This record gives sequence, structure tokens and C-alpha cells, in this order.
Amino acid sequence: MSRRQVFRGPLHAGTVDLHHYLENETVLGYAMSHGEPSAAQYLTWLRMKAKFFRAVEARMLPAARRAETFEADGDSLAEKLGHDALEMPAADAHVAWLDACGLSDAERERRRTGSIYVCAGSVFGAHVIRARILGMCPEWPVTAQAFTDRAAEVAYLEQLRQRGDCISEARACFLAMGEVCNSQGAR
Repeated sequence: MSRRQVFRGPLHAGTVDLHHYLENETVLGYAMSHGEPSAAQYLTWLRMKAKFFRAVEARMLPAARRAETFEADGDSLAEKLGHDALEMPAADAHVAWLDACGLSDAERERRRTGSIYVCAGSVFGAHVIRARILGMCPEWPVTAQAFTDRAAEVAYLEQLRQRGDCISEARACFLAMGEVCNSQGAR
């Protein structure tokens, strides 16, 4: 399957602007994607990923689950730094939004699926970031950014990208990540 085939589908098309927004227009996203993040920025990124994955990963393909490894990488880096990341109210608010009271089962499913798509897709960007981190600071932990089963993860993401019913929910997840990426802890 070529890269061009993998990156098609209504969900990807409906969120592609936010992929670019996170990578190029947020403080933390830009540092992670294009620059050399500080240790504090990397820790914030690990903690953010752990929160978002933890909220939805029970429903994810097992090979795509990463909360535990993002948490372990964050714990390892926090120990090396002697401090931890700041609070992330935008991430906490998004997690609460996923299971807000009064939602229909269908709406709850769309919210979770939109967030699962963002998390599952973020592993592909994280894999690229992994190589940069290893080249820049080989002592920093990068376990969560490695593929568990790349073929299964590509197929899973392709399946998610075909969904057209949870675009606004995926956009909400991207925007919540964007808030974290522009928060004080990300600078």
C-alpha cells in the first residue's frame, strides 16, 4: 500500500488542515515536528499523549495502544529532569467531553472514534519524531514512538480514515491538543 493510498478518506480530508496546524502553528507541535524541543517541551508532549491515549485506548486496536508507554517514557524523563510537566486543563476538559452526561450512545461513540483516529494517527508522526529525538538526545526515552505492528496499525488507521461521521469530533480532539501545545507548559 503506498503512502498516497494510506492517507485518503473522509476523516483525513475533513481534518487535514488541523494536522498541519498542530505541526506548524503551535509552539510545541512546531518544536516537536521541525525543531529541537527542550526537555520540558518533550515531557509536556509525552504527558499530553498519555492523557489522550488513556481516555480512549481501551477501545483501540491493541497494537495501537500507547498510554502505558507514553506514561513510562514521561516518568523516566521527569525523573531525569527532577520535575514533571505542568497541568493540562485542555486535555482534562477533552477527556471529560468524551463521556459527558446526557450523550446518546451514538454521540459518545462518535466522540471516542474521532479521538481514537487522532491518537492512532499521531503514532505515525511520533515515529518520525522518535528518530529526531534519538539523534538529538539519545538518553531521552522513546519507547512509545516505536510501532508495535506497523502493518496492523496502517490497516487500522486506513479503516478509521474511511469514517465520515465523526469529523467534527476528531476536529475537537485536534483543537484540544492544539490548546495543550500552545499552553504555558509547552513553551
